[in-house]
Amino acid sequence: MLSGFQEAAQKVQDKDEYEYAMIPFWMFYDTAHAFLDSSIKRVIERAERAAIDNKGLESIMEPIEITRKISEMIFENIYRTKKFRYEKKYDFEFDKKVDGVNYGNPVEGMKLEILTTATSEIDKQELRLMTESHNKVLIVLGETEYYNFIENAMKIEKFARKKNIPQLPIQGGTSK
Repeated sequence: MLSGFQEAAQKVQDKDEYEYAMIPFWMFYDTAHAFLDSSIKRVIERAERAAIDNKGLESIMEPIEITRKISEMIFENIYRTKKFRYEKKYDFEFDKKVDGVNYGNPVEGMKLEILTTATSEIDKQELRLMTESHNKVLIVLGETEYYNFIENAMKIEKFARKKNIPQLPIQGGTSK
């Protein structure tokens, strides 16, 4: 797996340092692909083929579904803190939101709101101004391709749940 980090670093070494401050996961895929179980590789390859042949991956993902997935990724995997600790003895719960949608039950206290590329620039500006007068922390995620990657991953998951994967044509056009 170390080679994955090295290969990804080589792909971005001549790029603007701010554009690739965090290397997206897809840049590790070529290396990670070698370590995947063959059944997982088949699902990915068949889903790719179905997408190329327009056979089902173009299902519509509602923005709220993508927002919920992003919320889950952020608050269950990246930032799992449930309470804000002040002076090492006071704990305060806080509301969690992504693109205006609550994650979990609101406690009507402090707020942590994250805005994705799905939030318009006008709304982002208005929310920044409101933050100054409210008990809120506002995080605006960068304008990168993460939203599209998550949407496509969700389409693949939805496709895999709906289709009988072993019955799909194998890459190259033949079927089992």
